[in-house]
Amino acid sequence: MAEIIIVEDNDAIREAVGSYLRLDGHGVREFGRVQGVLEAVKMKNPDLLILDVMLPDGDGFQLAKRIRERSQVPMLFLTARTSESDRITGFEVGGDDYVVKPFSPKELALRVRSILRRTERGKPPKTPV
Repeated sequence: MAEIIIVEDNDAIREAVGSYLRLDGHGVREFGRVQGVLEAVKMKNPDLLILDVMLPDGDGFQLAKRIRERSQVPMLFLTARTSESDRITGFEVGGDDYVVKPFSPKELALRVRSILRRTERGKPPKTPV
């Protein structure tokens, strides 16, 4: 199905989200920090990014801005930052969705499906009938 990059510094959350998405049939690459993400996006444009905001070596909002300079890959923020201004910033920097921790893994998977369906990324081309 889709190739998804998860950027999340909490190992348990990152691994749980990755496992859940793999069960849903997606290919997943996991990063615990900002370092290496831009290069991964350049090398293989993923179908979706799931980004934490507070990372040990940078800010997810700034990372999203840098990615938006070169890619229109859909982005979903998964973060503990709950304020309205944070949610607004997430959408202003190019986010397609914003999920606040704690979260339901099932709901997250459904939001991923929704974004992929809307953007038609990660699907094989439709064949004529």
